[in-house]
Amino acid sequence: MKHLPALLLATLFLITGCNTQTVTADTDDDGFTALFDGETLDGWETTSDWFHVEDGAIVGGSLDRDVTATTFLATTGTYYNFELRYQLMVKGARERANGGVQFRSVRRDDGTGAIGYQADAGQVYWGLIYDEGRRSQLLTQHPEGFSIDDDISHGEWNDFVVRAEDGHLRVWVNGTLVSDYHEDDADIAEVTGFIAVQAHAGPPSEIWYRDLRIKELE
Repeated sequence: MKHLPALLLATLFLITGCNTQTVTADTDDDGFTALFDGETLDGWETTSDWFHVEDGAIVGGSLDRDVTATTFLATTGTYYNFELRYQLMVKGARERANGGVQFRSVRRDDGTGAIGYQADAGQVYWGLIYDEGRRSQLLTQHPEGFSIDDDISHGEWNDFVVRAEDGHLRVWVNGTLVSDYHEDDADIAEVTGFIAVQAHAGPPSEIWYRDLRIKELE
């Protein structure tokens, strides 16, 4: 398996190793800017009522009822080349709960769905890149040696890093490089778009997202 460089792993450990988080809108010493202030949905937009803020996290879905539609909470800003870091936790039936983070995405004509790349999470899809609403297929597979049972913590926080550099897209989960994708379609590779968190249709489940931070790259 491929791993993050030691310096980046050390940085991730410092960020996620504490139980108490401080989320600000300021740029930190590493050049990352918080997308979520930990208290409100300022800077985000959706037509859905499936999202709320709880305990410093954005929560999509519900544990009390079926989630009747797949919807997205999107940033008001758009991004092209960047490194995105966040933590994600899945609550609900392990074999059914699903979510993810969209990037370089745009709204569907109906204003609810999304078209673009997704760093998937849940079920058997952890860390894979899915092309939501466009080719509607997985673009990557898990690397040899990656085990969801061993490398993913269900019901606990998992660390994600998404890095987009022109046509080169990578996703790390808990320090392991899970997806390494090169976009062959030049038109798709040039698309810029929002970041969005997903609430996926299905049985009762919640996807929790916190500490979403981004650094734009040249």
